[in-house]
Amino acid sequence: MKKKLRALCCILLALVLTFSISAPASAAASARYQAAVKAYHAFLARRSGPHAIADIDGNGIPELMLFYNYTNYVYTYNYSARKMVGLSALPVGKGYNLRVKYNTKSHRYALSTANTGGSCTYIFQLKGQKAVRVHKFQYYNAKSYNPFCGGLINGKRVRTSTYNILLNRMLQGYKTLPK
Repeated sequence: MKKKLRALCCILLALVLTFSISAPASAAASARYQAAVKAYHAFLARRSGPHAIADIDGNGIPELMLFYNYTNYVYTYNYSARKMVGLSALPVGKGYNLRVKYNTKSHRYALSTANTGGSCTYIFQLKGQKAVRVHKFQYYNAKSYNPFCGGLINGKRVRTSTYNILLNRMLQGYKTLPK
C-alpha cells in the first residue's frame, strides 16, 4: 500500500511540475503570435487580397502569405524588432491565378510565376527569419524557347511527364491561398 501511494505521489508531482513549467512558455508564444497577427491585420488594412496567416516553421510566430496586385508575398514577424520582414515576393504574370502554396509539416512554401513561354515554381524552406530556395522547377511551352520542350528541375533537363510527376509529388499536402 505504501509503495502504491509513493508511486502515485511521484506521478502527481511530475504532472504538476510539467504543467507549471510549460505554462509560461505557451504564454510567451501566444504573446508573439498575437503581436504578429496584430501587425499583419494593420498591414492588410492598407492592402486587400487573398491571404493566409499560418505558422509554417512551427516557431510560434505565424507567417503572412498574400496575393496582391498579381504578386505573391510572404512575410514573417521579427518579435524583438517589432516589425514585419519580407521573405520573398514573386510576380505571377497578368491573367494568371497562381497563389502561394504552403506546408506547415515540411516548413516549406512554393511561389509560382508564368507567362506565355512557360512557368517557374520555386520551393523555399524556412530557417529562422530567412527563406532558402531548395528547388526550382521550370517548364517551357513551345519548341521556340527550348528544343526539348520539357522542363528543368534545379537546372537538370527532364521530360514533361517526369516534370509533372515530380512537381505534383513535391507539392502534395500543400495548402493554397483562398480565391
